[in-house]
Amino acid sequence: YGKMAKKYQHHKLPSCLGFPSMGERTRRILHTFSDITFKALRSYVNTIKDAGVSVVLRNEAADLIQINLVVYYDPTLMNSRGELADGTSPVRDAVQNVITNLPFNGMYRNTDLLAAIKEIPAVVVVDIDSTSGGIRAKARTAPDYSQVVGYNRPYSGYYEVNALNVNYKEYKAVEQ
Repeated sequence: YGKMAKKYQHHKLPSCLGFPSMGERTRRILHTFSDITFKALRSYVNTIKDAGVSVVLRNEAADLIQINLVVYYDPTLMNSRGELADGTSPVRDAVQNVITNLPFNGMYRNTDLLAAIKEIPAVVVVDIDSTSGGIRAKARTAPDYSQVVGYNRPYSGYYEVNALNVNYKEYKAVEQ
């Protein structure tokens, strides 16, 4: 699976199937294909794949992910709602960016999410808020969420954030 994924992950898919270019990918919302498009994709992949290679394509609704974080912020750069002076919410933007730009196999890693948030200049410390449920995921049709410890590969290959709770706390370098 890994070798095939690496071989085809940069293969340019035909625009007639509606695949976004790399530049468009960050602006698009992922979703399932129509039946006609999915059949065309399956036919295309069967045409380009090496003989004897098994390929499994899924056309599933996004898995769901719930994210609970605690963020200690620099009060000179961010307010208690997680907004910068220009009104943007960089933590929410970073979460959405990580989730919508997962690698080819959809593998989500807690460390990748935390690193992306930590890169925000106003964020001093970020952690998973396990007292509020931590990070939990489930396939769309699964009955229950399961805790994400370390990493998780979505059944559908991608996620939809259906709950994002961030507990913003002012970072105090000196206790008063």
